[in-house]
Amino acid sequence: MSSTSSNKDRGSYDDNIPQGGHNNIQAVTFAGEGNEYVVIGGQKYYRHELMQAFVGTLNPGYAKYPNTEFGNASALGLSCFATTTLVLGLFYAHAKSISTPNVVVGLAVFYGGLAEVLAGMWEFFNGNTFAYTVFCSYGAFWITFGCMNVPSFGILSAYDDPAMLGNALGIFLLAWGIFTFMMMILTLKATAVFVALFVTLDAAFFVLAAANMTGSVSCLKAGGILLIISASCGFYGMVSGVANKFNSYFTVHPLPVPQYHKK
Repeated sequence: MSSTSSNKDRGSYDDNIPQGGHNNIQAVTFAGEGNEYVVIGGQKYYRHELMQAFVGTLNPGYAKYPNTEFGNASALGLSCFATTTLVLGLFYAHAKSISTPNVVVGLAVFYGGLAEVLAGMWEFFNGNTFAYTVFCSYGAFWITFGCMNVPSFGILSAYDDPAMLGNALGIFLLAWGIFTFMMMILTLKATAVFVALFVTLDAAFFVLAAANMTGSVSCLKAGGILLIISASCGFYGMVSGVANKFNSYFTVHPLPVPQYHKK
């Protein structure tokens, strides 16, 4: 392809590119002699004008580079999630023989809860529907968890029967496990760390649900370990969202998941 025709094509394609925000991705195909174009929802873009799945922005698919002056709110959301999840995971794993997680209440309400919801709302204005849904949902989860452990709310004390309380908490965690599973299947074409974050978090919800329903200490510890792994993936994503060659001597790699296409 000659440089003249390439520039001409470039101009015609640029005219069709909507300005601002991310696109609602319906289908992704490739075009050009060297697959230099990416076709998304009927629009053709050069590869270098797009960014692929990247846990640092909590966006599992192709998206336009943002042209706003806002920062990366996903880095904040991932930090809120990872820090709160790590602390709770350590308690459930009985680190330092501490088995009461009440100290995480303030962290859950204000950092994992309020700050994470705000990060989700900022991602809403950035056009990142996935991050908006995930951060607002898990932020609300953490606020709910914190309120459960505040005696004045009377949520846990409303259950006189310990077995009924365990079953109720189990159902609560099962619902979040189902939600997490639906989010997890949207990351299978993303990156390895992206997938690992949601897989381990999803497994943790189901294992902790079993721990509450059965009273198994082993399940509780296993759930805590899974939370720690998920939190570690969240920290990886947080660093990948803020580190670059100008502020860090190292940057993390996206580790993309191999994609399989029908021939």
